[in-house]
Amino acid sequence: MVNSGSEVRADAVRRLQWFQDKDTGIFCDFLSHWPTLKAAPLARRTTLVHFFQAHYVRSAAVIQTRIEAIKSAVALTTDDGVITPKTLLAQALVAQLRVHLQAIADFDKAIAQRAQEHPNCPLFDALPGAGVVFAPRLLVAFGEPQERYTSAEELHKYAGIAPVTERRGTKAWVHWRLQCPTCLRQTFVEWAAESTRHAFWAQVY
Repeated sequence: MVNSGSEVRADAVRRLQWFQDKDTGIFCDFLSHWPTLKAAPLARRTTLVHFFQAHYVRSAAVIQTRIEAIKSAVALTTDDGVITPKTLLAQALVAQLRVHLQAIADFDKAIAQRAQEHPNCPLFDALPGAGVVFAPRLLVAFGEPQERYTSAEELHKYAGIAPVTERRGTKAWVHWRLQCPTCLRQTFVEWAAESTRHAFWAQVY
């Protein structure tokens, strides 16, 4: 027999599966409009269509798939003693998520503005796949002082993306550096992956 706590968690997981991205306004608004699994299937199909279209979901197939999932959903529990407090908790978390999303948007706006004001910004903007996300991060990674690194190898080593070869007797193995600024390394790794979508030479490399 499934207990009420497990039933509520299963219902929550079902609703989470309706949205691929949870860090979005549409996800927050949906939970605010229909905070329980019971409420969503009761909504009219036209209401759900208008809701998704108002949140810039243009794909009719995506809307249809979501509506079918919503309409076919069956709650595993109807115990108000379980549903009510969990609903209040969800609403509290949604309110916190909205604050975080707005804060992230404010940071992104400030970063973009400061980056565009920097004289070296065009250099990083021109890199394949850099865009508004990676250009500012790469600008910070290289730093403003041109003399900070005397060679590309120095930057590779500091960022942790230079391979390290270890030898012991007749055996040898290669790995990346363990002691390094991991956030800096992540910038280069993520941009390298993105660049393969925009530059043939990056794919070949």
